[in-house]
Amino acid sequence: MDKSINRKKANIALGVMMLITFIGIFALNHFFPLYTDDWKYAFVYGRDWDRVAGFLDVIESQYNHYFTWGGRSVAHTIAQSLLYMGPFLSDLLNSISYAVLITLIYLIADYKWRVNIFLYLGISAMIWFLIPDLLVCIAWITGSANYLWGCMLVVSFTFPYCMYYLKGDHHKKKDRIARCVLLVLWGIVAGWTNENLVAGLLYFLFMYIVILKFEKRTIPKWVISGFIGVVIGCLFMLLAPGNFIRNAIELQTVHGITKETMDYSYYFYRMVSVIKSYLVYGILPTIIYILALIAFWWKGQQENKRSVLRLSLLFFSMAIVAMLVMAAAPIFPERVWFGIIVLIIIAISLLCANLDFSYTPVRIANYVIWIPLIIFFITSYLYSLRDVMWLNDTFDRREAYICEEKKKGIEDFVFYDRFEPYDAPVFTQKVYDIPNVGDDLWEKAYAKYYGIRSIKIESQFSK
Repeated sequence: MDKSINRKKANIALGVMMLITFIGIFALNHFFPLYTDDWKYAFVYGRDWDRVAGFLDVIESQYNHYFTWGGRSVAHTIAQSLLYMGPFLSDLLNSISYAVLITLIYLIADYKWRVNIFLYLGISAMIWFLIPDLLVCIAWITGSANYLWGCMLVVSFTFPYCMYYLKGDHHKKKDRIARCVLLVLWGIVAGWTNENLVAGLLYFLFMYIVILKFEKRTIPKWVISGFIGVVIGCLFMLLAPGNFIRNAIELQTVHGITKETMDYSYYFYRMVSVIKSYLVYGILPTIIYILALIAFWWKGQQENKRSVLRLSLLFFSMAIVAMLVMAAAPIFPERVWFGIIVLIIIAISLLCANLDFSYTPVRIANYVIWIPLIIFFITSYLYSLRDVMWLNDTFDRREAYICEEKKKGIEDFVFYDRFEPYDAPVFTQKVYDIPNVGDDLWEKAYAKYYGIRSIKIESQFSK
């Protein structure tokens, strides 16, 4: 009876943690303003002065986008849908997507449902501290559609594969036609999200089948069906005519070369760039993973230890593949690290959740490591939320002033209130004002969105 009561209390506590996670991310979404690409994707692609007013406009826009700029149709369909839904619904859905991602990571790691609330909060803490440029991946609408939603869809697709591998061959009776069809469709969606993450997913699925074959375990039809679905989705994405157009433009703009003048040295240079980026953003997650691996090897739960270890290694190597394929891309923005590091965090969480907590030092370490990290995370979050609120206030004041002055016929604006992140005594996830890039790209997008001729954002010291 006591065990039952304790279990119930633990489940309630975990539910409370899920709710707190949702509220925390909702606050960030609520205060994060529309930003850069949001202003562009608010219009129908191909009908530049018509705003997206419904889902048919989204479909038309993405059809045009597919042939002229890029193949991430699923991600950009989500982005434009969120934009026309309005602030409350987009904030709500973005927050749900983040909470679902955290919960999926936790459920994969704690597949036996032992309930470890420190691990649940610790997953969010690791994401917060390890992923660069995080707020543009989880609160900026266009960024979240590409990275948060794309990652959530990929991780959700791996979920049934993880459960089958970790829980044994109890799913044979579920190997029905409907399940196979569902996995094909789900695979197409997951495979049509984000190039480097899907490359990692294809590796994951291929090695998963190899491992099942090596272990002489049954390979259900839905496992193969899902793999086929991902291949189809990936082909739809990679073969988009717009991809080749965008790639050529980025090669010329960023590297000053064309496909005709490109040689093998370019790929060597790109690989070196990827490795340098890894040494900045990937090395710390890797060190944490190695430490977790040592701890698990020393005091991991003996039951199913081999399976947990192999699945963890599979997620870690999936992350490495997702990173290495960026050598084929002209650029490697910081935000691309979101999905890569999430995969490493899944690998870490699998090991941490399945340590032998009956061993006193392990049980003590669970408190000693997670509690300070979570306290530091909450402190950092509050300072970061403050910055987001101040940025939102800056954008709101500008918008109100522009709307008022437009009534007087004024169409050109100069603001001397450029927002800069405030100093904080702890680490914070930074937010910035409208980026100042060549050809006034984002100022023009902002001006078009608000129906004015021009806008300039200067520092107050520029007066």
